[in-house]
Amino acid sequence: MDGSPTGRERQISYVAIPSDPKAHMFWGTGRAGNLGGGPGGGVFNEHGVCVLTAGCSYSAANWEQADITCAPGIRDFILASYGVIFSKTARDAAERITIGTKEYRKKTGRESVLRVRGANIVFGDKIEAYCVEQNARRYAIRRPGDLGELEGNYLVIANHFKYDRGSFDENNVFHSDEPMTMYEPEQEMPPNSTYYRFWTGMWMLRNNYGQITPEMVKRELGTAHFAYDRLGNRSDPDSYGIPTVPGTFCAHNKPFSAEHPLGLGGNTETTVFDPSTLDVWWVPVWPCHYNEWNLEWNYLNLTPFTRIPKGAAQMLKK
Repeated sequence: MDGSPTGRERQISYVAIPSDPKAHMFWGTGRAGNLGGGPGGGVFNEHGVCVLTAGCSYSAANWEQADITCAPGIRDFILASYGVIFSKTARDAAERITIGTKEYRKKTGRESVLRVRGANIVFGDKIEAYCVEQNARRYAIRRPGDLGELEGNYLVIANHFKYDRGSFDENNVFHSDEPMTMYEPEQEMPPNSTYYRFWTGMWMLRNNYGQITPEMVKRELGTAHFAYDRLGNRSDPDSYGIPTVPGTFCAHNKPFSAEHPLGLGGNTETTVFDPSTLDVWWVPVWPCHYNEWNLEWNYLNLTPFTRIPKGAAQMLKK
């Protein structure tokens, strides 16, 4: 990445074969010390279940309701990773991190999982996708089509909530008059990156619907220095290729200078999953550099690892 080192570029990618017989083999990537559920990284298991996470705990509305939005519970990155590691489907993963297992409910006396803060956690497999919009004591599950996505075939998230039809409280009771949007609402002004990231994703998918391939995501969508607003108006980069609004998919952060024309920070841990084939591609820095330098993305297919016999981890220990 162009600019000063931040430590975020020190990343590890790995395949894990758990000794726990209830856990599934999985691939992960993230900053050193992070299990893999962090922003942009993700976790991907042998059944094609994957996850990406975006925190939602920065707005004034969030902190004004801190007794609901914050608690001494489970951190979203850890919870997201757990959902993948122990689930065979995206639906199972979404349920596992919201209402928990029977054992969890019996031991804690709770009807839902207690969490730390707000986050969007997306689970996908080759058939379905779910976005768990959550804070410490409220949650809702958003599905493709809830926001008018074409044919109900895709989901987009950023760092704010979009589900406006209600939420479940910590006793797992639904309240139609308390939507998730009241805790981390979308804000257009002043211009902010989470607003543009969400609507850029929505318009990119709509405009290219039916033509999207992993190669398009890696080379065109993921490297974009342009952005869309809610109405579909496009903001292009300036003559130097620098984004003119915050929140482009290939994110470049201020300050911009002659020495660092694309800024001093932005994307790390950009990942593309294909649950139907168990393919995963990832890059540790700005995706646009991989176009500029004509580099191939890092790549792995999980299929060979699915053939490793159960109990291999115990055998290695011996």
